Amino acid sequence: TVSGLNNAGIWFDPGTGSRLLIARTGSPAPGVNGSLFATLNDPILNNNDLLAFRGTLKIATGDTILGNNIGIWFYNSGTTSLVLRTKMQAPQCPQGAVFSDFTQFVVSDSGRLMVLATLDAGKPGVPGGGGVTTKNNQGIWSIDANRNATLIARTGDVQNVDGMLKTIRSITIFPAQATGAGRSVNAAGNAIFRLTFTDGTQAVETIVFP
Repeated sequence: TVSGLNNAGIWFDPGTGSRLLIARTGSPAPGVNGSLFATLNDPILNNNDLLAFRGTLKIATGDTILGNNIGIWFYNSGTTSLVLRTKMQAPQCPQGAVFSDFTQFVVSDSGRLMVLATLDAGKPGVPGGGGVTTKNNQGIWSIDANRNATLIARTGDVQNVDGMLKTIRSITIFPAQATGAGRSVNAAGNAIFRLTFTDGTQAVETIVFP
């Protein structure tokens, strides 16, 4: 029976004339121990039929509580898998630094997922785990087709710019022309982004993966 709890879904047409159901609200979410999808955001699709989407989980289903109820899932060749989830340890960050949300993401044709994410900064006067505060709680992560994650840049990091040490205040990436159409990542998964530093200056940087 269709109700307001299960009336949204993501379908994929692989060009065979039949649509495949990838995810549906009210249905079990892969990789989260029995939790159910509560909402599904618009998916993005690359030229090799790899699909990614952001979803939220219904509180008090499976192991889901408020705080770990947001994730990003991949669909590839008939398999849907969880890639990132809030309260998950952030790769290449101090122990205890965990994700709190995923702001934007895009999938290159090579299968590389680029994510602009925020970390749990705790409460005023009480930093989050791993020393996370509002001054260092934003970052870009790159995840390859084998799910190996690399931290590209994080606020609070110090970079050498033309011989001067500068601290990153904010990161801008993935300005979209349309839903899912990021202009900052090419087919190979190489990325370009803008950094704003605490002294007010800016820099445009590129990351090229082998």
